[in-house]
Amino acid sequence: MDAPRYVAKRLAQSHDDERSSIRLGRLLDAQDLRITLLSPLEERDLTRELPIATTAVIELEDPRVYLNGFELLLITGLGLPTDADRIGAYIDRLLEAGITALGFGLEPVYSAVPQLLIAACRDRGLPLLEIAPEVRFVQVTNHVAKELESTRVRGLQLVSTMARRLTKAALLPHPDRQLVSALAAMTESWLILRIGDDLFQIGPPAQGIEAESLVEQFSRQLETPAHDTRDSQAQAFGVVAGAEQHYEVTALSIRPPNARAATTTELLLVKAPRITSDDRTALMLAADLLQLVLALPRSQSNALDQLMMLLLIDETPPARSRREADRFSRLVMRSLGTGRRQSGHAVIAISATGEPAHAADVMWWRRLMNTPFVDHRGEQLRAIVATPPSPSVIGACEERGWLLSISEEQPPNDLHHAMRDAELLITRVRELGRSVQSGEDLRTLTTVVPPGLSSRFAQETLHPLAALGSQADEVQRSLHSWLLSNGAWDQTARELGLHRNTVRRHIATAADLLGRDLGNALVRADVLVALTITASRRADDEAG
Repeated sequence: MDAPRYVAKRLAQSHDDERSSIRLGRLLDAQDLRITLLSPLEERDLTRELPIATTAVIELEDPRVYLNGFELLLITGLGLPTDADRIGAYIDRLLEAGITALGFGLEPVYSAVPQLLIAACRDRGLPLLEIAPEVRFVQVTNHVAKELESTRVRGLQLVSTMARRLTKAALLPHPDRQLVSALAAMTESWLILRIGDDLFQIGPPAQGIEAESLVEQFSRQLETPAHDTRDSQAQAFGVVAGAEQHYEVTALSIRPPNARAATTTELLLVKAPRITSDDRTALMLAADLLQLVLALPRSQSNALDQLMMLLLIDETPPARSRREADRFSRLVMRSLGTGRRQSGHAVIAISATGEPAHAADVMWWRRLMNTPFVDHRGEQLRAIVATPPSPSVIGACEERGWLLSISEEQPPNDLHHAMRDAELLITRVRELGRSVQSGEDLRTLTTVVPPGLSSRFAQETLHPLAALGSQADEVQRSLHSWLLSNGAWDQTARELGLHRNTVRRHIATAADLLGRDLGNALVRADVLVALTITASRRADDEAG
């Protein structure tokens, strides 16, 4: 194992060690200890970041039974083998034990660090320190103990400060973004938050790394069962290469307890050259608060939502002056977090099985729609949102048996019209058995007419053609093609593979049986719609 690989491996494994530690660089910088780094020759900056959790003085050739990992092991060479093979085996055992570094004290046993030991450490990537003769091991252990205590006290103070700042952020409007912004400022890191299809990033971005691809990469890791999961938060760690340097990444998947929504919430902290223990502490604090923010709202919040919906939707807005209307619009849009956008949509969810909505459904609904304006009425869940739900959100609702009716956008003072628009679409949603957004199906008449009425209209219009018996389908196909080609005889004949006289005979027969003047544009339109509906129903039946 070479130096970069061992150092990088131990740094990655240090994420799972919860003990207090200090960085190896702190010892190297202590002038009174006079410690020199002899190995490794590469990745020295990375080596300085290795954590030391404790010190040990063991002169055994196999000290593994007394080691727990991340130690600074101090020796004088008293029990050190003298041949290359045994020294190599000794270093291999230390690597297996997972020590951070080997400290070699000069004198009284050796006046210089043995070259065989230096070579073995460099070959395998184990950090090797030379400790000057005048420095006693007790000085090193005392220095590490004092640094650890200082780190522990400072950590407690830092946690208290971070908790106050993050809690304050969680109480502000749009707490999810406020939390991430506060975390980015505290850790001086690049933070990426993905909630469903929404991606929010803040802080200095990693050069040469795209946020979307990075989130997808770690999202796949978070889905792997082998990754750490604590308190409903799956965790993943990694190192990614940027344009000029490497960045460490810690990713969390946040799942509020008992959450019904399928929306994925992932939080990534990206930093170079490495993520410190303080950064990880802040990240976990922010994740815990974010979990609470995304969890079930309190009953008081539900009551406020109901009141706001009553004011916005159920009552005709009172007459307002222009200034009052503008202020009302700003407040509504600010509550929705739309920035400069000055419109909103109404969304109604109905149960595909006709079951009524419950209070617990409202809690899930609020988080999924990401809006403070939600309520339920009978079997309906209702919401006012800044933008229409994304396809993934619609899919999440339909998977749970909820079909959505989505209005066209309306200005804040006309949101009650948006809700009426969504209510008018409910019948269409039930008949289609899927979610519908206002305006998506309005380009053709057949999609506007309810399926029950359209089938009846087609049947009544085309019923006389049933008298043709087995020839009815052939005549209907000729009539349909002829109307679609705007009465072009030759084009219809080519499309159907018939002689033009046969087409003329079919059209004449149909006109006679229908008792309608096919030269009239309105009559043609009625018959064409009826034929289109019949063809569509037949295709659906064959597909089923």
